Amino acid sequence: MAEKILIVIMNYFNEEEVCSFIRSQVIPYKTDEMEVLVVINGVADHSLLNDITRESGDISTVDAGKNLGYLPGARFGLNTYLSRRKLMPEAVIISNTDVIFPDPEMLRKLSLKISAKGFDILGPDVISSFDGEHINPYLPQRISERKMRTIAFFSRNFLAYSGLLLISFLKHWAGYKMKVSGQVSSEPSETYGIHGSFMVFAKSFFEKGGTLDYPFPLFGEEIFISETGRTLNLRTLFDPELKVIHSGHSTTGFIKKPRSVKGLHEAYLYLIKTFYS
Repeated sequence: MAEKILIVIMNYFNEEEVCSFIRSQVIPYKTDEMEVLVVINGVADHSLLNDITRESGDISTVDAGKNLGYLPGARFGLNTYLSRRKLMPEAVIISNTDVIFPDPEMLRKLSLKISAKGFDILGPDVISSFDGEHINPYLPQRISERKMRTIAFFSRNFLAYSGLLLISFLKHWAGYKMKVSGQVSSEPSETYGIHGSFMVFAKSFFEKGGTLDYPFPLFGEEIFISETGRTLNLRTLFDPELKVIHSGHSTTGFIKKPRSVKGLHEAYLYLIKTFYS
């Protein structure tokens, strides 16, 4: 019997999107060993999730009782799964629900790559539906301490951070349009960090000391995973054969709210203290 592959999805008052994603992107294409676990961080219509679990025995839900956020929600889901099954999956996939798999063979290809055991952390070619930009490798190299502290400094104030974010976006957009950035290799390559919209963790990630124990619901999770990989000397792989189209920002929005900026500020202070001090 093949080892299981666990796909973890967060539901935060977006059960229509969650169920649509499972029905259109997962159920028709998943391999036999794949199971789906929906972590309920918040729900408006529980009947929709009940309906989707009745459609397949490989889909289950767990209610966190509150909004744990992204990585903490995934950690809660995995811990619940392990309490039920007592066996670590061959891989854990954490996926947004605002994504599309343009290649119907994507999940089958991913299953084969997981079986080949050539990575600890893996990210696909994530393509923005907004402008076609290739978002992965999301962090080709480690962010400097100076840049981390700059972000932390500006995020103390909502307006200051909004200005920094706009300048960064325009600079990034111009670089992409001029083909200075956003271009990717056609071959798999090791990288520092991958985008959080679709993250694959091999069993080896956890066996070597990797963890999803990030103490913040949102913001900085990609840096946390990247730094975990760096400190443990894990292999983080970008694989362009696997493609995901990402609509982006379905729950957080591009323009952050003041409360979100405060959360980002606290997260970056934690990351600086933990990994840069």
